[in-house]
Amino acid sequence: MACHGGLPKKNSGKTTIGKSTKGACDLYGSLSLTGKGHATDLAAMLGLSGTDPEYIPIDSISTIIEAINKDKKLHLAGAFYIDFDPATQVVFNKKFLPFHANGITFTAEGMGMDTCASTFYSIGGGFIVKEKTEEDKGRTRDKSSTSLTNLSRPRSF
Repeated sequence: MACHGGLPKKNSGKTTIGKSTKGACDLYGSLSLTGKGHATDLAAMLGLSGTDPEYIPIDSISTIIEAINKDKKLHLAGAFYIDFDPATQVVFNKKFLPFHANGITFTAEGMGMDTCASTFYSIGGGFIVKEKTEEDKGRTRDKSSTSLTNLSRPRSF
């Protein structure tokens, strides 16, 4: 299974995103320490819901967040609903990740699929990089080591 953008994609031609029943979002560094004050938790939920920060109508933000909080469901990638309780599944970690302090990890779980996780780093200047997984690189690596060679090119957000 390949993970991209925090969401499971395909494994041997089978779509696995539809097998996801539960997701989580772990925040690290300043994304965690200032998270609620800077609405990082809300931004993560909106992103997982498939919204684009450049194009989402401002007045729909509170509607989406209120629905997630009330129903404990998230419209994953705008495609289908998964169980999601922001009180327990958006985690504000006090520890830092090895490559860069400011990180976010998205995890998806479900019946008949491996747990899938993708980690991204906010490296400053409006840029993010995605930590490459074994599937991204087509080879195995020591998961305890993260270096710039294990990251995709920076993208502005």
